[in-house]
Amino acid sequence: MSVVGFDVGNGAACVALARKGGIDVLMNKESSRETPSLVSFGDKMRSMGTEAAAKLTMRPKATVAHIKRLLGRKYADPEVQADLSRLAYPVREDPATGGCLVEVEHCGERRAFAPEQIMAMVLVDLKGIVAAEQGVAPTDCVVSVPAYYCEAERRAMLDACRIAGLKALRLMNETTATALAYGIFKTDLPDEEPTHVAFVDVGHSSFQVCVAALTKKKLKILSTAWSRSTGGWDFDNVLFEHCAKEFLEKSKLDVKTNPKSAFRLRVACEKAKKILSANNEAVLSVECLMEDTDFRCHITREQFEKLAEPLFQRLAAPLQQALDDAKLKPEQIASVEVVGNSSRVPAVISVIESHFKKPASRTLHAKECVSRGCALQCAMLSPIFRVRSFEVVDSQQFSIVFKWDKEGQSTTNMMFEKGTGYPCTKLLTFIRSEPFTITAEYEEDPRLPVSVERVLGLYQIAGFTVPKGAEKAKLKVKVRLSMHGVVDVESVQAIEEEEVEVPVTPKAKPKEAAPTPPPAEAQENQSASNGQEEAPPADVGAKDKAPEEEKCPEEEEKPKTEKKKRTKKIEVPISTVKATGLPQKVLEDYFELEGKMAATDKLQEETNDRKNELEAYVYSLRNKLCDALAPYIQEGPCDDLRARLDAMEDWLYDEGEDQTKSVYVAKLQELRKLGDPVELRHSEEQARGPALQCLTDTCNVYLAMARSDAKEYAHIEPAKREQVVKECEAALGWMQEKMAIQQGLEKHDDPAIMSADVYRKRDVLERVCKPIMSEPPPPPPKKKDAAKPAGDKEGEKEGEEAMDVDGGAKGEGNGAEGEGQPGGDEMEVDSKHQPCDA
Repeated sequence: MSVVGFDVGNGAACVALARKGGIDVLMNKESSRETPSLVSFGDKMRSMGTEAAAKLTMRPKATVAHIKRLLGRKYADPEVQADLSRLAYPVREDPATGGCLVEVEHCGERRAFAPEQIMAMVLVDLKGIVAAEQGVAPTDCVVSVPAYYCEAERRAMLDACRIAGLKALRLMNETTATALAYGIFKTDLPDEEPTHVAFVDVGHSSFQVCVAALTKKKLKILSTAWSRSTGGWDFDNVLFEHCAKEFLEKSKLDVKTNPKSAFRLRVACEKAKKILSANNEAVLSVECLMEDTDFRCHITREQFEKLAEPLFQRLAAPLQQALDDAKLKPEQIASVEVVGNSSRVPAVISVIESHFKKPASRTLHAKECVSRGCALQCAMLSPIFRVRSFEVVDSQQFSIVFKWDKEGQSTTNMMFEKGTGYPCTKLLTFIRSEPFTITAEYEEDPRLPVSVERVLGLYQIAGFTVPKGAEKAKLKVKVRLSMHGVVDVESVQAIEEEEVEVPVTPKAKPKEAAPTPPPAEAQENQSASNGQEEAPPADVGAKDKAPEEEKCPEEEEKPKTEKKKRTKKIEVPISTVKATGLPQKVLEDYFELEGKMAATDKLQEETNDRKNELEAYVYSLRNKLCDALAPYIQEGPCDDLRARLDAMEDWLYDEGEDQTKSVYVAKLQELRKLGDPVELRHSEEQARGPALQCLTDTCNVYLAMARSDAKEYAHIEPAKREQVVKECEAALGWMQEKMAIQQGLEKHDDPAIMSADVYRKRDVLERVCKPIMSEPPPPPPKKKDAAKPAGDKEGEKEGEEAMDVDGGAKGEGNGAEGEGQPGGDEMEVDSKHQPCDA
């Protein structure tokens, strides 16, 4: 069972794995710790991650990027429309839900995929990284989401996890994961009074800041603020717009009309932004940008900061909002931790430091801290890891209210106010006689997206009955704000109270203590002195029955009962009329489709591997026939084999360009039938000498041992020595016979003796000779002790010790000596086992 954390960013993703030694960030096939969040669709299969990045330049319309910006959003959202102008692939509105659908060409047909499906494909690629490391794909994980994600976006991410075959133990806010990665390893935190730390995440597509209260055992998020459209992607776009305008003025060509050219220019702008983070100027150059026209531009950091001034001005508002919501001043912030891929821009750091009035700190890894925090949270939730006690309390970003009708009027109840720590559960009590409906929705908040669906869920409660004798039923509704930051109506219970008769156990009356009779011995003495006779047995029996006859009828009371109220809880079914997220049937269809596409990808990948293997074999064998393998094949067969290889090469680039896996496997087997014997002759020529030498050395060693007069072999019987000699001489004779035949052959002939046969002969020789020559010498005979006189105490002692060690044999020999010795140890032991005749 793997314990993993996925940081799915807008531009790239990171995978962290929890192990006994700590948290490790895994590398992908390209040995990179970051994997592009890309999916490219082709004629036969999909490509994801690093493979998709390689196809982005050639197939920009079929390569989906920045899917995180579309997840759970409405097509009509102004922010979505602004993003679509920067995307190379087409996106249309889903008529059923009003969401987004990505249109691409896949396997020769036009397909439309929901953002949840694309995100699931990204997660499947990340699963493959873990599977390559662990040998088994993970099932449980913790996935990061931006803190500003609302209910619909979080539900969409959960749906994507289910489509990918993952169970999300928690959707964790990126800022919270960063705070956890910081706080759990911080050793100087106080026990009681918390330390306040600000975490600023300048990501690829957004700017987030949170203020956290940290102690040694607890992390509590006090506030979170953000700007959805201020990130590295927006800084790149500023440069892109500037360069596109300049290119249009110089060449009268609009680069925005050509997706491939626009993508190349965006890549160059991103590179220039990184250069300007460390240098005062950069040269942006793209050859043959459009219609064989080159583009070259010189830009300084001052120019860039002037162009991006509107973006930098947006950063102050979230910083101040975070402080206001936490009810803190900049002086009360102990440290400001800055993370994120775009946190290296000097102007961004300047704004942060001027607002908090202290230098920014870079304690955490800017790109990996979120995935590490997610892996830590997964380890804390997993039963296979024991992590030190550290409580994580996140903060709800938007207020949630519940509404219902009461006596014909709508009633609103604030359920989870902004800033509420979660996970948490609340109970609602209803007194109803008929079915009713409750609605969960967001309260008015300017920070919510314009087109967000405010209604989070519509739940109908029916199927309950009114208790007998009552006018209405009492219902308890349990509402939970889960670890994912989404609201759920978990259960509804009908509470019924009924009176039942419960038997009352009567209190036992204390019994009078009877006078203590005198001891029997005193009674006997007293009766003997007074000359009284004992009472007859009949009188004794009468006295024994007397207490039973004295029982009063009043003491035999009937059992009493009393009435008590008992509460009975009855589960009431909940009918979800409306909820965010995909319907169950759609979710199952998407999961099935993902499985089919994954199977197709795997088959095509194996087909490509077999094709590449065939092509590599053709080139390799043809080169060897002209070099190392030339002496091992005759000229005629060699020419025929070369002709077959040339024909196979022509077939690969003509009819064999698009064939099935089985065809490539069959073609490779045909060539191997001709090429493997040649390669075998060559390999046997190289291996034969060492094999023969090994067998010769083994025979010589055992012959020397068998014919040796050394003391360590003197105990071995002559017949066994002779057996060893015969085995060695037989092996040497077999080898000489085979070598005589081999020396009469040419290199292009099949070998008469194989190295494997030689090694097998050596193994047989070892199994026969080694046990004989390793036989240990017999143990020396034991010396018998001389009998000593019976009166010798030292002899007695030695006799007892010998008995303890050797058992009855020596005991019998010393038995005569032991007779007549009173109080001996043997007598004490034996007497314990004698029956008592007393």
